[in-house]
Amino acid sequence: MWGVLVVSCRPRRSDNEESTMDRLPLLLASYERNKQDPFIQYAIALEYMNSGDTDQALTFFEQVHELFPEYLPNYFHYAKLLGSMERTEDALAIVDEGLEKTQHRDDHAHRELRGLRDMIEDGFIL
Repeated sequence: MWGVLVVSCRPRRSDNEESTMDRLPLLLASYERNKQDPFIQYAIALEYMNSGDTDQALTFFEQVHELFPEYLPNYFHYAKLLGSMERTEDALAIVDEGLEKTQHRDDHAHRELRGLRDMIEDGFIL
């Protein structure tokens, strides 16, 4: 008995790319049904950021920032993306705004933002 070997010529995607490509359509469909949920928009921004689509990620991070300024998780990744785009002043402004909002409300987020601020000020490219 002879077996059949099937070889694909398609390049193999990494697990991260594959999971992002699977999650993004689901998140976008959820967003279309409920545009008032900041978590969905934040999750979409993260998926775009992880896939390397910084323009789309930035659009969704900005949208969460404008529409839901009390959504604290957004500040860290929004500032991190801005820093990676060499928009240092913008990144620091977002960090400072997040530090103000988390000061008496969320110690963990506040510590993370302080650490991010230090990294940006020290010139680390994120």
